Amino acid sequence: MTARCRLAAVAVLAALAALPSTSLAQYAPQYQYSASEPFHPHAELTAIAGWQVNTDVDVSGGELSVDDAPVYGVSLAMVTLPGVRAELLWLYSNPTVHASGTLLLNSSAPLHVPTHYFQIGGSRGLRYDKLEPFLGGTLGAALFLPDRLEYANGTSTSLGDTWRFAFTFGGGLNIHLSEKLALRGEARLAAPVYFSSGSIYVGGGGAALGVSGGIPIWQWNFLGGLVFSP
Repeated sequence: MTARCRLAAVAVLAALAALPSTSLAQYAPQYQYSASEPFHPHAELTAIAGWQVNTDVDVSGGELSVDDAPVYGVSLAMVTLPGVRAELLWLYSNPTVHASGTLLLNSSAPLHVPTHYFQIGGSRGLRYDKLEPFLGGTLGAALFLPDRLEYANGTSTSLGDTWRFAFTFGGGLNIHLSEKLALRGEARLAAPVYFSSGSIYVGGGGAALGVSGGIPIWQWNFLGGLVFSP
């Protein structure tokens, strides 16, 4: 490098160093957390309502057609860091189920199956001003409480209540109207899981645990909510 080139390079570096930081701030990334008020850990209570879209269920010798239905719920969350929530969630729906497939099922009347999801989990949001998109998931249990199965000949069969392991996941958008009130819109997939068998293998090469099961129904929830921060 010649002396003239060295001198030019030094001059350019000196000019950049002399620029005020505010002149360069306009080129900085603009995706950091931003809100009108400083963050404080707080609780959030959300009243939820929406619509549930259900898949059908295959059973031995037939099929259960599950109607779509309204869904309601409540969420209690603790926000300990900006956008980070630990959540307790309850969802309730009462879809109508139509049984078909065998002569006995074809002669039965539709029945209601009240369904409860009891879940614990969390979500992560990125807030910029009033908008906060988020993703999250939960684990817990689902409780199904079917009505009695009524047949055309006047007889009926009592169906037992059923608990299942269950999970949900989804995402949405919070619109912060103030630091105490927000609107929420989200789509959440909920599903129970059944386990049909389990096995344990122990041998010279080690040990293994196997579990078989499945997901009998997928329940898509499209929800709106009103978020209160006491």
